[in-house]
Amino acid sequence: MATANQIDQQRRVILAAKASAEALLSVLATLDADEATYNRLGLADNQILVEESFEGTGTDRDAYRDAIVAIGNIKAVINAGSGTNLEKFAR
Repeated sequence: MATANQIDQQRRVILAAKASAEALLSVLATLDADEATYNRLGLADNQILVEESFEGTGTDRDAYRDAIVAIGNIKAVINAGSGTNLEKFAR
């Protein structure tokens, strides 16, 4: 049988994980919008997305495109069913 102190500690850990899941879902929604903007603006085209756009940003075109691919991969995992479990836990 768990003590009151153990139950309180477990509850804090559960609530912290729940808050992190909520934050992750929020960030994923923002990243989804970023990817949609990337696609809408045609930024996969080198004639549209030029290196000069990255001056002063601390990144470059390749890193940006790799991040967009990573967002797509994360969305694929979420859409494959893991997202439902995450949303159920977070909400």
